[in-house]
Amino acid sequence: YGTIGEVVGGIESIECLDIEAYNAERYPQYLSTIQYCAFEDDEKLKFIRIEEGVCVLDDFCFNNCRNLEQIYLPNSIVHIGTQAFGFVNGKLSEKLLVFSKSAKVKEYCKNNGIRIIS
Repeated sequence: YGTIGEVVGGIESIECLDIEAYNAERYPQYLSTIQYCAFEDDEKLKFIRIEEGVCVLDDFCFNNCRNLEQIYLPNSIVHIGTQAFGFVNGKLSEKLLVFSKSAKVKEYCKNNGIRIIS
């Protein structure tokens, strides 16, 4: 298994990150972690959909993505690091909406005051 930070390292900025389509096309069944600071400070990122099978969102992986509006997270998530998503400059992003049925994601959102639809 690999990490998304290693695989897509060097991408400067994207508006829509569809890990499932990206992974299936280039690295099927290998990604399990989105690594530390992988997309931190990406101002163009607005939408994220992460495929089933990704288990770890490492610390700050989507931190300071000030234009991020929606993130779809799978049931396979078992660990969410510090400020992995939902924070801009250390404060809660009010526009972010999370979609997930994962108990771990629900817990993270509840503990951090992030809006979630499950």
